[in-house]
Parts: sequence; structure tokens; C-alpha cells
Amino acid sequence: MNAATECESAAAATPIRRRSMMIVTSEAYNKLSERTKAELLSAVFGSEGPGQRPLGEEFGFSAKQWEDVARLSPGQVERLIDEATSLYEGTRMALQLFAEHGPILHSTFIKNHCLDPNGNKYWPDGLDKFQGGTTRRVRSPDVTGDKHAMLLTWPEWKNGEGYYGISPETHRSLRIYFNLD
Repeated sequence: MNAATECESAAAATPIRRRSMMIVTSEAYNKLSERTKAELLSAVFGSEGPGQRPLGEEFGFSAKQWEDVARLSPGQVERLIDEATSLYEGTRMALQLFAEHGPILHSTFIKNHCLDPNGNKYWPDGLDKFQGGTTRRVRSPDVTGDKHAMLLTWPEWKNGEGYYGISPETHRSLRIYFNLD
């Protein structure tokens, strides 16, 4: 067996590991829509790197609390909002507040800024319905299809008040949806 035949035999016996690679020049990247840029960055950098402090640590959030929080792409946010036939107007307002001021908001800020046309709070007694409704919607097959996914996370609350957080990816996608970037 000569050297060339040995190499061919070794190559045939060695499984080929394929890696996907995409090269995007800065010129090409700058031509992409904001939605495409966000989806690309989310696909490549999906979560915080090792050794990073958890988002909102100063408000009592731990890394474990972010494990099931959905990282929604712009397309998923669009389906969450536009294709929900029964999306409560207060929920839409709260999502816009997260887009404008998030990714972490205090519950009183949400309650005080989500008002109906008569100036009444949508959730005067608490945000349980907002929390439950967004969780059901995010878990639906047309958004994530993940039975464990949540839109929101929160640390321990005192007296029914505290902070809500959404993922940075979802925050960015909401900003795109509401044309804030």
C-alpha cells in the first residue's frame, strides 16, 4: 500500500465532522434588516457566556431563574402579539413598556402605566392575569411550543410587589416589533 492509498483508507474510515460556517462581512451585515440582525445574533450568541453575572442580580434575580425564560426572535414576538386573537390591550401595553424600559421592570410601574381609555388600571389587584396569559401564549405551538417556557421571571416579592424580567433577546425583539430601534 502506498502513502496515497493509506491516506485515502484512513480518510474513509474516519467519520467526517461537518461544521457549519457562515461568513458575513460588515458591509453585508449592515444591509440586513434589524429583524434579521437580531435573529442572527440570537442564533450565534443565544445566551450569556460562562462567568457572566445573571441579569438583574442587583434586583434579586439568580441565574437559575432565567433557565426557562424564552428568548424570543422578532418573528416569535410578532406571532405572540399579532396572531393572538384575544390579546388583552393591557398585555400589549405592558409588552410595549418592556420594549421601551425593560428588560427589567417593577410591577408597580407596569400597573401604573397600563391604563384603559377611562384611566383605570388594567390590573389594580396584581399582575397574575398578565403573567398567566403571557405564559400560556409563549408556550403555544405557534410561538415556542415549549411547555416549560415563560415570558417572565421574577425573584422573591414582598407584599405582592417586585420585579419582572424578560430575556435580553426578547427585549431586543420587542424593540424591533414596536419600531423603537
